[in-house]
Amino acid sequence: MDSAPYSCETFVGRLAVWSKDKTVTRVGFIDEDEPWRKPSNQTERAIISKFLHYFDNPRYLIKGVRLLPAPTDMQAAFRALLRATSVGELLSYATVAHLLGTSPRAVGGLCASNIYPIIIPCHRIIAKDGLGGYTGPYGADKNLAIKRRLIEHERII
Repeated sequence: MDSAPYSCETFVGRLAVWSKDKTVTRVGFIDEDEPWRKPSNQTERAIISKFLHYFDNPRYLIKGVRLLPAPTDMQAAFRALLRATSVGELLSYATVAHLLGTSPRAVGGLCASNIYPIIIPCHRIIAKDGLGGYTGPYGADKNLAIKRRLIEHERII
């Protein structure tokens, strides 16, 4: 089990980062009552700084962060596709499914299993008739509010 993550406050909630050595093992939003700690070394401070830059400026792309390898070829392709999307660009589940040669439902599963929100910007994938879903710790309404705020943040530019 991961130790307490290092964390920072953002306009959409507390963002937590778990890492081992110099590799980020997951990113997520946590409730205020969950254990967390301040970044304790230069690598952790640099990673949090990248997230804070993104939240200050949506054009800032989080790069140079070592991630775990994608466990499947499909997840690797999904990560690459999302990393290549422009800030503020929205893609439908159907479009992503077509580009990856899979189904919209499978794309929803890829989004739900994304352990690197913001870095792998799954919030940019929407349903043909609305936002779609967004996985997080809070429940459907608050999770969707996070997705909406991230999209609004990126479309300000």
